[in-house]
Amino acid sequence: MNTRDYWSYVLGGNSWQEVLALHVAGFPRLNRHLQSIEPGDYLLCYQKHEGRIDRCWVGALEVVSRLYEDHARIFRDREYPWRFEVKVVVALPLETGVPIHQLRDQLTIQGIQEGWFFYDYPRVIPETDGEVILNALQEAE
Repeated sequence: MNTRDYWSYVLGGNSWQEVLALHVAGFPRLNRHLQSIEPGDYLLCYQKHEGRIDRCWVGALEVVSRLYEDHARIFRDREYPWRFEVKVVVALPLETGVPIHQLRDQLTIQGIQEGWFFYDYPRVIPETDGEVILNALQEAE
């Protein structure tokens, strides 16, 4: 029995480098999804389109703490007061991330190609899809 849940974690700009340096995943607002994330769950990191970087999966983070609130400004572009401490499982450079369209025929998630799946994040990703994304990240490493 798998006790790990997979969650989407949307990044933009230089957020990926900041998360890797800080070992902290931050979120702008509290929602019911955040309150469901537990230590041992994986955040599957999705990079939004930025300049020459297309939408892609760039990494997986294991949550190692419970959700906590901290208003110290550790991220450059926003406060992100709702946080988890994380451990890096897989980290790809943005330039070598797994393109979102590469996995389209293997995933069951509705709205992933159009991008609306990521509007309200974090969102739980079905276990089979989470494993497909994680395997693709590990193979690209």
